[in-house]
Amino acid sequence: MGEVNYRVLEGERNKREERLKHLSKEEINEMVKKLKDGKVAGENGIVNEVWKYGGKGVKNELRKICNRVWREGGWLDEWNGIQSYQS
Repeated sequence: MGEVNYRVLEGERNKREERLKHLSKEEINEMVKKLKDGKVAGENGIVNEVWKYGGKGVKNELRKICNRVWREGGWLDEWNGIQSYQS
């Protein structure tokens, strides 16, 4: 295989791997749609309805968190002990 062909194939593979590293808006929306209403809140005190009905901003922040957890390979120590506030 020629050098150019190899580099093209390598570039395509890298693009494919990069896409797999990030959850898309569509993937987050599909996951959130599957959440059931009326469930008891988890350890963080957040009920499913927050994710489902919180709007685009909430879903966008959820996507950022999920992608960071995915990229970093787990929950970040700096997030431990974060308080949630209700207005």
